[in-house]
Amino acid sequence: MENKLEPQFPANGLYISPFSLVRTYDTEGVPSYVPLERNLAPTGVKLLDDFLVFLMKGNLSVKTFCENRDIDPRYFHGLVYLLTGETPDALRKMYTLNLANDLLRYTDLTLDDVAKRSGLGSNSNLSQLLKRHYRCCALRRRKVLRKKGDEGKYKL
Repeated sequence: MENKLEPQFPANGLYISPFSLVRTYDTEGVPSYVPLERNLAPTGVKLLDDFLVFLMKGNLSVKTFCENRDIDPRYFHGLVYLLTGETPDALRKMYTLNLANDLLRYTDLTLDDVAKRSGLGSNSNLSQLLKRHYRCCALRRRKVLRKKGDEGKYKL
């Protein structure tokens, strides 16, 4: 019987929002934006937290991350896998999908801008990603995600 360790940091809880401001209302109902508290070190493991911030800032190349830190990619792959149960590339893909969903839901960015900001480059790549995961186009995904009051709730 194989005894597999549970990841210390499940990958689905490691997303750092790209938004820096959140909309609030004063007692008279007038909206304003205040800084959004973000935990930029959700794991306390410096290298993993640095990678998450790297992703949050729109950098999606695992190779570049490792090169900039003079880290052997195999070592980094093993570390991330041991801590999260996912490879760095899988973590990057999950981050990209979460980011695209957030940008579709909370902003009025064009689909081209959503694609660029989420690291996908083009509307075509965004559409392919969403069709693969949700079986719908980007406009349909935006409509499904968005609830009343969502647009403009956060600012980048």
